[in-house]
This record gives sequence, structure tokens and C-alpha cells, in this order.
Amino acid sequence: MLGIGICIMIADLRTKITQESSLWPYFVIVIDVLLVLEVRHRTTFVIACLCVCWLAFLALEDIFRFGIYDLEILGISSESRRSTCDCDDLPCKRPFRVSFPALLGQVLIFVLDFLTTRGFAKSVLQERDRMSASVEAAKYI
Repeated sequence: MLGIGICIMIADLRTKITQESSLWPYFVIVIDVLLVLEVRHRTTFVIACLCVCWLAFLALEDIFRFGIYDLEILGISSESRRSTCDCDDLPCKRPFRVSFPALLGQVLIFVLDFLTTRGFAKSVLQERDRMSASVEAAKYI
């Protein structure tokens, strides 16, 4: 599952470089699947932290432009990046007042979904345990 998280990050970096829509919501799906399928708590926590750190990293790159988007990686040349926006320095910088609230919104969506799904998964697992105990008790009656 960690490999899937890293693949999402690489694909998301590619979409950010070309100014396409972000793929970070796929982290939400991965976390939901992990919670419902009872994957170890530590794995789920690591991927959740990875997603939040990734979102923060992208917001910092949007604000300060320290050069990650400028690397000619993933087969994206500077000429193809120039065709996506009118800025001289692609991808265009975003001011703090724009990037920070966007980051807060993304993290809020992620955390609320995580807490809601975790509560749902725990309830389902408790109900399953109760049913197992009832079936086991019914054998002796």
C-alpha cells in the first residue's frame, strides 16, 4: 500500500507540473480501503501522514517555488509546461493567502474523511464480533 501512495505522489507531481487537476484525493480512497479492510494501524497512519506531508510540500512549492516543479523529470519538458500557462516562470507562483487556505481545506477534507471512515470501520468490526459471539453462543443452546 505504501507503494500505491508513492505512485500517487509521482503522478500528482506530474499533474502539478503540467497545471492539471491534482490526484491527492486518491489518497483518501487508499486510506478508506485500508481502514475498512483492517490493515495494520501503523500502515494506515504512515500513509495518512504521508498524504498530509505531501499536501504541505506542494503548498510550500506553490508559495516559495524552490525548484521541484522546474526539474525536467517524468518526461515533461519546459516547452510543454510553457504551453499550459501565460506565466514567464512556470508553474505560476501562488500567493500565501491563496495556497494556505487551499491547504487547510484539503487537510480538513482528508482528516474528516479519515475520522468518519475510521468510526464506521470500528462500528462494523464491533458488530461483526458481536454476531460471531452470538452465533458461537447459539451453538450451545
